[in-house]
Amino acid sequence: MSDQNESDQLATYAKWAVGFFLLFVFSWFKSCSEMHYIVSGVTTQAMIDSESDFTGGGRRQQTRMIDVRYHFMGKDNASHTGGCNVSASSWSHPDDNTVGVTYLPSEPTTSTLTSRRSKLWLIVWFAMLGVMAFWIYKIWREVEADTAKDKRYRKSA
Repeated sequence: MSDQNESDQLATYAKWAVGFFLLFVFSWFKSCSEMHYIVSGVTTQAMIDSESDFTGGGRRQQTRMIDVRYHFMGKDNASHTGGCNVSASSWSHPDDNTVGVTYLPSEPTTSTLTSRRSKLWLIVWFAMLGVMAFWIYKIWREVEADTAKDKRYRKSA
């Protein structure tokens, strides 16, 4: 019976580890994108070209979205275009028809609305990195204690 409990417990740990790893990798990709905007991004004002409503989401949860298209002048004094999908509940058309945009000078076609930038995945990634460091430390301490116990056992024999 205890072998079954141990295998169930091991399976539970394995499921948690796989889920943790997948969330870590996903948050890593999302946070790398945000870090790229933080380190290399340039913020400028863009003129709104068009807004169009559409319905997004899955089959059960339909969400009203707005596709905002804009153009802006880059550092190279060339005109660049971009777009972003925003939730209809969080979007209000600005009076002066301009929005803040952050773009990457190395890839001017890659841009996002400044209001859409979120550091959530960056925080999640650093938190998960801290948890992983703590787990590694705990495992290292346990292995070190077992190794010391094994050395004492060999000396007494």
